[in-house]
Amino acid sequence: MSDAWIDVSLYISYFLIVGSILGAIFLPLIFMITGGDTKTLIRFLAGIAGFFVIYFLCYAVSSNEVTAVYEKATTSIPVTPGVSKAIGGGLVMTYLIGIVTFVGIVITEVTKFFK
Repeated sequence: MSDAWIDVSLYISYFLIVGSILGAIFLPLIFMITGGDTKTLIRFLAGIAGFFVIYFLCYAVSSNEVTAVYEKATTSIPVTPGVSKAIGGGLVMTYLIGIVTFVGIVITEVTKFFK
């Protein structure tokens, strides 16, 4: 496969991911605003705010270490302490949400088993 097709495929993937994220955020918001259900709208906005709070807590505990391996890497975005801290915050948040999700699934299945 040529490099041009890989580039085109990556751009299509980026477009689809951004479109999915925007759709997941704005379509329910539009539905809640036009439907007049303020409780659902408040819960939705509280969930979004909760994700931001979780991210900033994870960002606060992540490290801003830049190792020699990062400095040698040739990328379009240089790895600075700020970039390293932002990536670390995203990784910690991903791990935290993954663990909470796994524990929630296990608890749900165990309680369903005993009902």
